[in-house]
Amino acid sequence: MAAPFSDALEELALLLRQNGSPGDAVDSALRVFEHIDKCIVTKLQNMSAQITDDGESAFQPSDLFSHYISAVRARDWPLVSVIEHKICS
Repeated sequence: MAAPFSDALEELALLLRQNGSPGDAVDSALRVFEHIDKCIVTKLQNMSAQITDDGESAFQPSDLFSHYISAVRARDWPLVSVIEHKICS
């Protein structure tokens, strides 16, 4: 199952703080966040389901945003740029 969107944001922030991440990567993330609607999917939850302390977040990273984070994790900057373009277009 996909991690909640907040976990994905934390991971992205950590990846961008690492040495060797170009300034363009940070700029790219800022442009991506301007299109946050393409980065999040809402998971519908059954309202009658029992609520637990470890309940799932209704906000999940979209497939495209997950691919973006994977590209940043791999430091594949050309792919980051391609995915950024898809998100921003």
